[in-house]
Amino acid sequence: MAKFHTYSFGNVMLIARQKPDATNVAGLRTWNSLGRFVKRGEKGIFILAPMIGKKRNESEAPTDENNKTNGESRLYGFRAVYVFDRLSRDLWPSLCALDGSRLCHFGKASR
Repeated sequence: MAKFHTYSFGNVMLIARQKPDATNVAGLRTWNSLGRFVKRGEKGIFILAPMIGKKRNESEAPTDENNKTNGESRLYGFRAVYVFDRLSRDLWPSLCALDGSRLCHFGKASR
């Protein structure tokens, strides 16, 4: 579970307001790297992500080496991104084996 981010207080409040029962949230690519896929049309949870860039010296000519080594990180603003909850009904394959607190929603449990 090391792939899950810790969100800022403001983003935690946005997540709690939009989906109070959310447990683990992650972006689309994080879910894909974990082997889970979000169905098309699924509604995400809106949060704000920082846009960070490097500020380079104007006196130097921009080259590949200068861009990688020189310059300090700077916050340019925030952009809207969407994250998805772990218990979303549209995550595929089923998280029933990992969750345990929910019944499998893809089929009835056989007894």
